[in-house]
Amino acid sequence: MEHPGFFQKAGPFELNQICEILKLEVQPSSNSSRENLRISNVASLATAGQNDLSFFEDKKLLDVFKTSKAGFCLVPEQFADQAPDDMVAIITKTPHKSFVEAIAVIYPTATRPERTSSGNQLIDETALIEEGAIIEPGAIIGKEAQIGAGTIISSGAVIGYRTY
Repeated sequence: MEHPGFFQKAGPFELNQICEILKLEVQPSSNSSRENLRISNVASLATAGQNDLSFFEDKKLLDVFKTSKAGFCLVPEQFADQAPDDMVAIITKTPHKSFVEAIAVIYPTATRPERTSSGNQLIDETALIEEGAIIEPGAIIGKEAQIGAGTIISSGAVIGYRTY
């Protein structure tokens, strides 16, 4: 995912930090000497390196998993013992879901769209906007609309008449 101008990356993260955030455990027989290393990025099994986190769940890709250079891999328990010697297997029942959650940790801005407009919001004077609502520039809030606390209205969104 590393690309100039792409999402800003947080971290790197220690293995135990990622496991704690995702509520996962390292396979006990996994390469314990790697546990002090940090996860610095996410990548596919085929392209991952020693500081990258990947995931495996499709047994059709077992050969790719067994030869992957990924340092860390989210994997179902039944495949953890087939991980390469220098890979830390992180056990999860849902590898793909856990991988997406890890992406949200490593790339926190990836889950929020960037503002696409530098203009002001257009909010009708009859709209009710609760404290704590976020309305990004370029959003349009219609007549008598009600926007609750904690709601995020992204740039370009249109909230119509009497929408709750």
